Amino acid sequence: MIKKKGFTNVEFVISFVIFILFVFFLLIILNPFKQYQIDPVVINKIQRGLMGEVEVSVSKLGIKAKAQGQGGGVGATCFSVDYNDFESTNKIFVDKVGSGNVLAVFSGSQIFVDSGIGDYIVYSSDEFNPLNTPTPRQCAQNIEIVLGINEEYQYVSYRLLADLATEYESDYEGLKQRIGTDSEFSFELLDLDLTPGGITAIKGKPGKLDINARNIPIKVVWEDGRIEDMLLNLRVWG
Repeated sequence: MIKKKGFTNVEFVISFVIFILFVFFLLIILNPFKQYQIDPVVINKIQRGLMGEVEVSVSKLGIKAKAQGQGGGVGATCFSVDYNDFESTNKIFVDKVGSGNVLAVFSGSQIFVDSGIGDYIVYSSDEFNPLNTPTPRQCAQNIEIVLGINEEYQYVSYRLLADLATEYESDYEGLKQRIGTDSEFSFELLDLDLTPGGITAIKGKPGKLDINARNIPIKVVWEDGRIEDMLLNLRVWG
């Protein structure tokens, strides 16, 4: 009887160990807390697709208007310069370094700036829609104009991003098809301090799926010429 009892104890220990190993195996295979990471290739594809919908070209040109000769620049209140590297349909906004925005207009192939000597940055884009533009007039001839290099950038249009958020709500499946993804996603515009930036396109997340999120640094351009550094929060799941 003692020998049989000892054998029974050994059987119990072996059975218990096998049971523990089986439970451990099930936890590995069926772990309800396991995080299912979306392939970065999928996230990158959605990001490229969204950016392709909302990016616009913005050109940036530096101009230096300086006095020409003795007494040059005195009384000068405007200047103009011929320039052919902007698209003819583009509108411009001009910032005077240290002073801010000044009135300006691009007409034909001429930049007219309603201000005197100083350093300027000219932003040009078909996205712009200035409310006030000056009427070109005859300017003093005692100003020398030095042009910098015209650089072109891709910025996110606030208008197009807002339109995309509207489409997200009205035709989500159509938008997914156009950017070429089967995964679920949402996006939101954020200020750099992570507060809402005025545009949100979010659908409810399925219960147990984990969200893969990234904050994408972008420059946002408005029709009134404002350009700001912001973040586009992109979330992908499913």
